[in-house]
Amino acid sequence: MTHKLKQLATPSLIAFLALGLAACGNDDSNGTMDNSSAPAKSASAESATDYSKVITTETASEKGFALGGVSMGNPDAPVTIIEYASLTCSHCAAFDRDVLPDLKETYIKTGKVRYEFHNYVMNRYDLAASAVARCMGPDRFFPIAELFFSTQATWLANASQQDAKVVIDDMANVVRKAGVSRTRFDQCLSERDLQQHLVEMTSEGQKRWQIAGTPTIIINGKKRGAEAQRFDTLSEIIEDEL
Repeated sequence: MTHKLKQLATPSLIAFLALGLAACGNDDSNGTMDNSSAPAKSASAESATDYSKVITTETASEKGFALGGVSMGNPDAPVTIIEYASLTCSHCAAFDRDVLPDLKETYIKTGKVRYEFHNYVMNRYDLAASAVARCMGPDRFFPIAELFFSTQATWLANASQQDAKVVIDDMANVVRKAGVSRTRFDQCLSERDLQQHLVEMTSEGQKRWQIAGTPTIIINGKKRGAEAQRFDTLSEIIEDEL
């Protein structure tokens, strides 16, 4: 679904997403980066010891949107896990459902891992969902994103139809459960700067990591393959880094 983004994006965004993007699936290639970048600034911290409640974002817009990588966990954790994911990717939804809860319980809450999420926009519906999640601010980003993941089959059920309005209406109905009104939902979809930020994040991720599939998992500066998408093997990697 990398076709045009009718009524959801500017022509420049349409041109970008018309390019060949990574598919939803496994990526077995590896890469490295330096770890000299400064940790994200804390946006909120409900508890000094329960790192699962520490949400950080690299920066926020004047309107309060979550920009950059949105994180949870100890900012000074010895292991940093970065995930590039698409909200329309079934493999990403599986990671969110099957891996992230154990990762939170075992490593994030204990302060051993800092987890950072970057959107990798794959299509017009992904762009819309990502914009809504980030539009609600860093404190609400993860709950909204997780809601989109858990109900993915519901709001993407009509994605093959020509009329995108059906899918957008389904998306609006999903996030209404999280207290997002239709008025607020529509306002988020109209935020062109936020959409542009998401496209630039995707482009930057592609340039830096040569992403060939989502989710792409980077652990302490090294891009991992499919072994990082299962908790048992992910745990082994983390233990080796500790």
